[in-house]
Amino acid sequence: GAGTGKLTGVLLGAGHGVRAIDPSDDLLRVLRRRHPDAQASVGTGERTGLPDDSVAAVVYGQSWHWVDGARATAEASRVLRPGGTLAMLWNDADVREPWVQRYQLAQRGLKQRPPATRRMPRFPSPDFQPREEWQVRWRRPLTKGALVDLVTTFSFFLTASPAARRARLAAVRAQLDADLPGPDDRPVEYPMITRVTRYRLTARAGRRKRGVVD
Repeated sequence: GAGTGKLTGVLLGAGHGVRAIDPSDDLLRVLRRRHPDAQASVGTGERTGLPDDSVAAVVYGQSWHWVDGARATAEASRVLRPGGTLAMLWNDADVREPWVQRYQLAQRGLKQRPPATRRMPRFPSPDFQPREEWQVRWRRPLTKGALVDLVTTFSFFLTASPAARRARLAAVRAQLDADLPGPDDRPVEYPMITRVTRYRLTARAGRRKRGVVD
């Protein structure tokens, strides 16, 4: 799920070699322009096209929920070197702040719901050690107008009817006007949570892949 390369750029900047994989060649064309140092190829989490034991880490940025977990886990086990890492991360709004929760509800045309919590993946596979989790809270600098525009990028908005889209945008704008009075260029610090889950390939899985039987 490399998409247009947001996470790819971060990994390259940290000094890693990157093989960017996405099912959409249109998105990868953008990634190739932005990050010519990355190798980019069409594929999926279930079928990457990578050789056995070829990478130190398999990383999903905001994309693990699009794959078949069992098949993608098996594929990660195949392509990872012994001791390699399977990791996935998500960026979510921090709905602990009341106005953010109201903004989230307005996006979906809802009156109330429990605060969203991201369920971290669990694996039945013995190839991976127990998961490790990490999270950080941070603030994304935006404007009030950008928060309105942000709604138009989500799949639940894009798949809605034209009437539902208009109603949701009107609800979002009304909510933001109530909570954040002022013009569209008003600066806003939007609270976020980045959640990361990591699994390491077990030594036993590495020995098994090399044909060593315990």
